[in-house]
Amino acid sequence: MAGKVRQSSLFAGFLSSFAVQAGYNYERYQNLGLLAILLPALKDINPDPDDLKKALTRHSGYFNTNPYLATFTAGALIRAEEDSTDHDIHEGDEPWTDRFKRASGSVLGNLGDRFFWGGLRPLAGLTGILAYLLSPLYGALAIIVVFNIPQIVIRAEGMRLGYEAGRGVVTSAIGDRGSKAIIWVKRLGALALGMVIPFLIAHPAMPGGFTGVVLVAGTVGAGWFFLRRRELRTLTLFALAVVLILILAFTARMT
Repeated sequence: MAGKVRQSSLFAGFLSSFAVQAGYNYERYQNLGLLAILLPALKDINPDPDDLKKALTRHSGYFNTNPYLATFTAGALIRAEEDSTDHDIHEGDEPWTDRFKRASGSVLGNLGDRFFWGGLRPLAGLTGILAYLLSPLYGALAIIVVFNIPQIVIRAEGMRLGYEAGRGVVTSAIGDRGSKAIIWVKRLGALALGMVIPFLIAHPAMPGGFTGVVLVAGTVGAGWFFLRRRELRTLTLFALAVVLILILAFTARMT
């Protein structure tokens, strides 16, 4: 008799999601991390040791997605396991779990990369630069807060939404919200970038006259050139942040 998943097991899976890449390997990628997320719930669903072993074997195949969105797939798998019979699980030539993991992993991977790597991480870096102008401590705290609060909330929501929606999580639970979130985080990043430039110009540590103009114009020009190359976008923003901080720190010591 299949058991009911407890809320504490879902919470334990959420906590395990922070180590989803701890067992990363080049054969099945994040499969061990996914198993760690699923294990507490699978124990509830399969109290019989033999059934639990079969369930773990069933989910030990290839899995790969953006690590911050892995809970969407995990929650959906937990719900589907809870509702499925053995016939449902083994429909067709392969378990539906393998097909679902490939499909959801691809969609969520693309969505997560665009949101976190292409939007949230640059936003966190730019916010850190603005806060650094007030205090180095504020700069470090700003980066930690701006990046980590959203990813923690999204991990938790992913487990909840995945469990509620089951295999329909990608379409019914996420829908247009993912695309809208990407647009807004990039808008906020553009706003932060627009604020960084005048603040740097007005900062007392920034050299005045021709030297200051060259530093600002050169940095902005280089950033504009390299940011047009999508594969270098995040790396460029990080490098610009480091260069600007070093410039401010050096000129502050010279004055």
